[in-house]
Amino acid sequence: YATLIALYNREAKKNDDQLILNRTLYYGLSGDDVKMLQKRLVELGYLTGTPSGVYDARTEAAVIMFEGANGMSPTYTYVGYAGQWVADKLNSGSAVSFAAFSKGSSGNAVLMLQTYLRKLRYLSNTPNGTLDQTTVDALNAFQKINGLSVTGNADYATLIALYNREAKKNDDQ
Repeated sequence: YATLIALYNREAKKNDDQLILNRTLYYGLSGDDVKMLQKRLVELGYLTGTPSGVYDARTEAAVIMFEGANGMSPTYTYVGYAGQWVADKLNSGSAVSFAAFSKGSSGNAVLMLQTYLRKLRYLSNTPNGTLDQTTVDALNAFQKINGLSVTGNADYATLIALYNREAKKNDDQ
Protein backbone atom coordinates (compact mmCIF):
# COMPACT_ATOMS: atom_id res chain seq x y z
CA TYR A 1 0.00 0.00 0.00
CA ALA A 2 2.75 2.48 0.95
CA THR A 3 4.61 1.78 -2.31
CA LEU A 4 1.51 2.43 -4.42
CA ILE A 5 0.74 5.65 -2.55
CA ALA A 6 4.31 6.84 -3.12
CA LEU A 7 4.27 5.75 -6.78
CA TYR A 8 1.08 7.63 -7.65
CA ASN A 9 1.97 10.72 -5.63
CA ARG A 10 2.73 13.80 -7.74
CA GLU A 11 5.81 14.32 -5.55
CA ALA A 12 7.27 10.91 -6.51
CA LYS A 13 10.93 11.12 -7.46
CA LYS A 14 11.88 10.25 -11.03
CA ASN A 15 14.70 7.92 -11.99
CA ASP A 16 16.93 10.44 -13.75
CA ASP A 17 19.09 7.66 -15.22
CA GLN A 18 16.28 6.39 -17.48
CA LEU A 19 15.50 7.96 -20.84
CA ILE A 20 11.73 8.09 -21.21
CA LEU A 21 10.45 9.14 -24.62
CA ASN A 22 6.91 10.27 -25.23
CA ARG A 23 7.79 11.16 -28.83
CA THR A 24 10.31 10.21 -31.48
CA LEU A 25 13.25 12.61 -31.44
CA TYR A 26 14.89 13.87 -34.61
CA TYR A 27 16.87 16.75 -36.09
CA GLY A 28 15.47 20.17 -35.20
CA LEU A 29 13.57 19.22 -32.04
CA SER A 30 14.47 20.47 -28.58
CA GLY A 31 13.51 19.78 -24.99
CA ASP A 32 14.41 17.98 -21.79
CA ASP A 33 14.02 14.60 -23.50
CA VAL A 34 16.64 15.62 -26.09
CA LYS A 35 18.92 16.74 -23.27
CA MET A 36 18.52 13.37 -21.53
CA LEU A 37 19.26 11.56 -24.81
CA GLN A 38 22.40 13.67 -25.25
CA LYS A 39 23.43 12.97 -21.64
CA ARG A 40 23.29 9.21 -22.25
CA LEU A 41 25.16 9.56 -25.55
CA VAL A 42 27.90 11.54 -23.76
CA GLU A 43 28.12 8.88 -21.04
CA LEU A 44 28.64 6.19 -23.69
CA GLY A 45 31.18 8.23 -25.69
CA TYR A 46 29.07 8.93 -28.80
CA LEU A 47 28.78 12.66 -28.14
CA THR A 48 31.12 15.17 -26.56
CA GLY A 49 30.42 18.39 -24.70
CA THR A 50 27.54 19.53 -22.54
CA PRO A 51 24.02 18.46 -23.50
CA SER A 52 22.16 21.44 -24.98
CA GLY A 53 18.68 20.02 -25.39
CA VAL A 54 18.75 20.75 -29.14
CA TYR A 55 18.73 17.80 -31.56
CA ASP A 56 21.39 19.21 -33.87
CA ALA A 57 23.49 17.60 -36.61
CA ARG A 58 26.08 16.31 -34.10
CA THR A 59 23.36 14.68 -32.02
CA GLU A 60 21.91 13.07 -35.14
CA ALA A 61 25.37 11.77 -36.11
CA ALA A 62 25.93 10.43 -32.58
CA VAL A 63 22.59 8.60 -32.70
CA ILE A 64 23.57 7.01 -36.03
CA MET A 65 26.90 5.89 -34.53
CA PHE A 66 25.05 4.45 -31.53
CA GLU A 67 22.54 2.66 -33.75
CA GLY A 68 25.27 1.10 -35.89
CA ALA A 69 27.28 -0.10 -32.91
CA ASN A 70 24.18 -1.47 -31.21
CA GLY A 71 22.74 -3.51 -34.06
CA MET A 72 20.26 -1.32 -35.93
CA SER A 73 20.07 -2.06 -39.63
CA PRO A 74 21.56 0.72 -41.78
CA THR A 75 18.64 0.25 -44.18
CA TYR A 76 16.05 1.08 -41.51
CA THR A 77 14.03 4.07 -42.69
CA TYR A 78 14.49 6.08 -39.51
CA VAL A 79 18.24 5.84 -38.94
CA GLY A 80 19.24 8.94 -36.99
CA TYR A 81 15.89 9.19 -35.22
CA ALA A 82 15.72 8.39 -31.51
CA GLY A 83 12.58 6.37 -30.95
CA GLN A 84 11.63 3.71 -28.47
CA TRP A 85 14.26 1.24 -29.76
CA VAL A 86 17.05 3.74 -29.06
CA ALA A 87 15.63 4.64 -25.63
CA ASP A 88 15.26 0.98 -24.66
CA LYS A 89 18.81 0.21 -25.76
CA LEU A 90 20.23 3.27 -23.96
CA ASN A 91 18.39 2.21 -20.80
CA SER A 92 19.57 -1.40 -21.00
CA GLY A 93 22.73 -2.65 -19.40
CA SER A 94 23.83 -3.97 -22.79
CA ALA A 95 24.30 -0.67 -24.67
CA VAL A 96 27.68 -0.76 -26.43
CA SER A 97 29.96 2.21 -25.71
CA PHE A 98 31.70 4.02 -28.56
CA ALA A 99 34.86 2.41 -29.88
CA ALA A 100 36.86 3.34 -32.97
CA PHE A 101 37.59 0.58 -35.45
CA SER A 102 40.07 -0.09 -38.22
CA LYS A 103 41.03 -2.46 -41.03
CA GLY A 104 39.94 -6.00 -40.24
CA SER A 105 37.03 -4.95 -38.03
CA SER A 106 33.65 -6.40 -38.84
CA GLY A 107 30.07 -6.18 -37.71
CA ASN A 108 27.05 -3.96 -37.83
CA ALA A 109 28.97 -0.74 -37.10
CA VAL A 110 31.13 -1.41 -40.17
CA LEU A 111 28.01 -2.15 -42.22
CA MET A 112 26.58 1.25 -41.17
CA LEU A 113 29.88 2.92 -42.08
CA GLN A 114 29.95 1.26 -45.51
CA THR A 115 26.32 2.15 -46.17
CA TYR A 116 27.05 5.83 -45.57
CA LEU A 117 30.29 5.74 -47.59
CA ARG A 118 28.29 4.26 -50.46
CA LYS A 119 25.49 6.80 -50.03
CA LEU A 120 28.07 9.61 -50.30
CA ARG A 121 29.69 7.94 -53.35
CA TYR A 122 33.00 6.98 -51.74
CA LEU A 123 32.37 3.24 -51.87
CA SER A 124 31.04 1.47 -54.96
CA ASN A 125 31.04 -2.05 -53.52
CA THR A 126 28.00 -3.51 -51.80
CA PRO A 127 28.40 -3.14 -48.02
CA ASN A 128 29.50 -6.45 -46.47
CA GLY A 129 30.22 -5.55 -42.84
CA THR A 130 34.00 -6.05 -43.09
CA LEU A 131 36.44 -3.15 -43.06
CA ASP A 132 38.56 -4.35 -45.96
CA GLN A 133 41.10 -2.48 -48.10
CA THR A 134 38.38 -1.12 -50.40
CA THR A 135 36.63 0.39 -47.38
CA VAL A 136 39.93 1.79 -46.06
CA ASP A 137 40.49 3.46 -49.44
CA ALA A 138 36.98 4.91 -49.35
CA LEU A 139 37.56 6.16 -45.78
CA ASN A 140 40.83 7.78 -46.85
CA ALA A 141 39.05 9.60 -49.69
CA PHE A 142 36.23 10.69 -47.36
CA GLN A 143 38.70 11.96 -44.77
CA LYS A 144 40.70 13.90 -47.37
CA ILE A 145 37.67 15.56 -48.99
CA ASN A 146 36.16 16.41 -45.61
CA GLY A 147 39.35 17.97 -44.19
CA LEU A 148 40.11 15.23 -41.66
CA SER A 149 43.37 13.46 -40.82
CA VAL A 150 43.76 10.72 -43.43
CA THR A 151 44.19 7.53 -41.41
CA GLY A 152 41.83 4.99 -42.96
CA ASN A 153 40.47 4.37 -39.47
CA ALA A 154 36.91 4.90 -38.31
CA ASP A 155 37.73 7.19 -35.40
CA TYR A 156 35.34 9.52 -33.58
CA ALA A 157 36.01 12.60 -35.76
CA THR A 158 35.56 10.58 -38.96
CA LEU A 159 32.29 8.98 -37.89
CA ILE A 160 30.79 12.26 -36.60
CA ALA A 161 31.68 13.84 -39.96
CA LEU A 162 30.44 10.87 -42.01
CA TYR A 163 27.04 10.69 -40.33
CA ASN A 164 26.62 14.46 -40.29
CA ARG A 165 24.08 15.87 -42.74
CA GLU A 166 26.81 18.32 -43.87
CA ALA A 167 29.21 15.56 -45.01
CA LYS A 168 30.71 16.28 -48.43
CA LYS A 169 29.90 13.85 -51.22
CA ASN A 170 32.55 12.45 -53.53
CA ASP A 171 31.84 14.43 -56.68
CA ASP A 172 34.46 12.44 -58.62
CA GLN A 173 32.19 9.39 -58.66
